[in-house]
Amino acid sequence: MSEPLLSVEGLRVAFETDHGVVHAVDGISYAVAPGRTLGIVGESGAGKTVSARTLLGLTRGPRTQIGGRIMFGGGDLASLGEEGLRHLAGDVVALTTHDPLSALHPLYPVGAQVIEAIRAHRAVSKAAARDRAIGLLELVGIPDPHRRVDAYPHELPPGLRQRAMIAVALANGPKLLIADDPTRGLDVTVQAQILALLADLGERLGMAIVYLTRDLGTVAEIADEVAVMYAGRIVELAPAGQLFLAPQHPYTWGLLRSLPRLPEFGVEQPVPISGPPPSLIQRPQGCHFHPRCPYAQDSHRRIDPQLRPAEGEEGHSVACLLPASVRRQIWQGLEAGHDLPSLQQLAGVLVREGRS
Repeated sequence: MSEPLLSVEGLRVAFETDHGVVHAVDGISYAVAPGRTLGIVGESGAGKTVSARTLLGLTRGPRTQIGGRIMFGGGDLASLGEEGLRHLAGDVVALTTHDPLSALHPLYPVGAQVIEAIRAHRAVSKAAARDRAIGLLELVGIPDPHRRVDAYPHELPPGLRQRAMIAVALANGPKLLIADDPTRGLDVTVQAQILALLADLGERLGMAIVYLTRDLGTVAEIADEVAVMYAGRIVELAPAGQLFLAPQHPYTWGLLRSLPRLPEFGVEQPVPISGPPPSLIQRPQGCHFHPRCPYAQDSHRRIDPQLRPAEGEEGHSVACLLPASVRRQIWQGLEAGHDLPSLQQLAGVLVREGRS
């Protein structure tokens, strides 16, 4: 694998509010190489969007505390001033969101918005920028781009609006694309088309992609590596194949079990994760997931697990206090379609591992 284009090291983002400090991102680290896609998955409030927008300086403010390093192309983005961020955003790093109707201006044709993005960073004529805009609309798969370049956002169906927003993001050939849940709210056919488009663009353009979503199902279609976030932290990080074949964290199991399943062409009801996500102002002591974890022990209420390499899994890290043998046994049972074993059933394994 080539050297990372983006390397995030110990990133922390906290917001001071009248009710207390919101620890939105709490010491996450990851890396993305050119032409590779990192999927960051988690429930709403896990810290995905805040972490990604911090890369572009969009979370800065008088009541925001930001720590850690964001290394990109040999420099630290966290140390860039406003002028440097203006050059960066939309030029070498681009952002696309899940709501093109909000991101695209309703009073300007989509082509005009692509042209504006080009001319903000390139000294080209309006005619040349228009030609490039048409080419970009064609690149992202919009039919009849010579006509659609003058269409307004509301005149396009949802799938084409999303493609138009991606065209705006690609206007200046960025090296890194941050895709914030771009398939949310789209039907499954259009979702598949958008995912295939992003994967194809990443491969053809050698562009690194950070793909944020709440849906592990879409992550499986596009990501080379997956980071699972919970309460502002990465609790599991692994190559996509390893994560889906042998997930190690109870939260990841919960996300997988919440997906619809079709065993032998029948349908099984999803199993939701019990309880609400934690407050990021008053986070649980010890393991932040323990109030929702069916395997939490007394020690989990006191000890805060750190991300560590998973036993026997190269490139796989997990933040869980359960012994590796217990995690393997649980997942094997889940994979076989058995009910979740109880802590009492696993007591023998826990004793062998020297855990109380």
